[in-house]
Amino acid sequence: MEHKPPRLAEKLLTKLLYDDVWKTTLGDFEEYYSYLATKNGKKTADIWYWKQVLRYAPSKIVHKFYWTIEMFFNYLKLSFRRLRTNKTYSFINISGLAVGLASFILIGLFVQHELSYDKHFEDSDRIYRVNKRNMDAYQGNNWNAVTPMPLHSGLKENFPQFEHTTYVTAYTEVIKSGADSFYEDGLYVGGEYFETFNHTWIYGNPVTALDDPEAIILTQSLSKKMFGNKNPVGESISIIPAHETHTKLKTVTGVIEDVPRTSHLYFSYIVNEVSSYWHENNYNYWDSNGYFTYVKLGEKASLNEELRAKLSEYYNAQMITQSSYNADKIPQIGFQPMLDIHLKSTHINHQRGVSLGDIKYMYFLLLIGSIILLIACVNYMNLATARAIMRAKEIGVRKVIGALKSNLIMQFISEAVLLSFMSIVLALALVRILFPTFTGLVNREIGMDFFTAPDFWLSVLGVSCLVGIIAGSYPAFYMSSLRPSGIFKNMTKGGKGNTFMRNALVMGQFSI
Repeated sequence: MEHKPPRLAEKLLTKLLYDDVWKTTLGDFEEYYSYLATKNGKKTADIWYWKQVLRYAPSKIVHKFYWTIEMFFNYLKLSFRRLRTNKTYSFINISGLAVGLASFILIGLFVQHELSYDKHFEDSDRIYRVNKRNMDAYQGNNWNAVTPMPLHSGLKENFPQFEHTTYVTAYTEVIKSGADSFYEDGLYVGGEYFETFNHTWIYGNPVTALDDPEAIILTQSLSKKMFGNKNPVGESISIIPAHETHTKLKTVTGVIEDVPRTSHLYFSYIVNEVSSYWHENNYNYWDSNGYFTYVKLGEKASLNEELRAKLSEYYNAQMITQSSYNADKIPQIGFQPMLDIHLKSTHINHQRGVSLGDIKYMYFLLLIGSIILLIACVNYMNLATARAIMRAKEIGVRKVIGALKSNLIMQFISEAVLLSFMSIVLALALVRILFPTFTGLVNREIGMDFFTAPDFWLSVLGVSCLVGIIAGSYPAFYMSSLRPSGIFKNMTKGGKGNTFMRNALVMGQFSI
């Protein structure tokens, strides 16, 4: 009776096959396994065979890995020499891939910038803006970002699921320090603003900074513009509030770091809302509609359907008893995650005065960037396969002297990867040159600090490697499959399969 070694163990050893000596060794293992199984039983033979796997596999894996890496670098050297020899061909391929990669990187940077809005706030995933839906549409939309002032305190007092609540209103006003005047964007805040939104403090105490009704907190850039590098806490500032004509005196109680441009709440200073002209009228006025209300959920709380129903019930009760709305015109409220505000608010009126985006365009831009990169890869494929006839002799000679199909595939992919890495250098230079123009085109203030971010470089290297593999895959598999016996005959005729594939790729490019 013939005994066969364990299938998995035999498969593992077979995978490590790389020369005839090892092939002979596998045959010896099989013969001895059959002898042991006959003499001492299958279990003993299985144990012996698995011992051989554990004994030989580590050294064979290291050996195979070492020579794979060694061959890969050898292919890179050969590829570099070939690129130097064919300068025109290399330039066309490198420049084509570089333009595709540069376009993809620029689009990727814009999309990443848009997706990063408000992520700098701590616990940003627990912060929500309360929106209001009216029964009557305004400018085609029913939803509004503004709510009554007393809503924040009502939510805080009646719903323990909310850790903190605050309200905000925004104005652009003239502020003065001595003879200097500045036209700046500011926030009037109330409730638990600094508990809801964390800021990095340079001067002042966030716990007491807004205790004084006439307090004002400056951002670092505005503080430097008005007072230079000195600590301005305690200094007086004159301000002409919105909707007022007379000047008010404010006292600086703190300085915070500048708010990133990737924030829908962008400002240069913060003022206590208690001092505003409208505060006394709107404090308990449920018909007021000039405030952005924010809530911060507790760590273990969930804004589930049950809680949303209770919130709507509470709001409706307040509007029926405290407002002038008709019963059939009572607005509804909704809770929008703060991280969704920038890209998912095109259906909401009365937004904060910033340039909002649209999530649909982000998907569309990523698709465009991927298509541009794909077109660049197809260009490489077409050029490589069109030049196949010039490499027919090389492929034939390599196959005759024993080169495996896998060796040829690795060689051609190595060439494509090397060319892709060379292209990424040119692509990054193009990104650096075009970046100021690009940011003006998309109307965004995108900093260039991404050049120092490790994630950026890892992504760039990953994309470059992937592009090389994709671009080199078809030429590698096509040319490595050619037979030495008919290689000259087929290549001089061009090959029907080769022509068909290249025509299909070109048609695909023009269609895109």
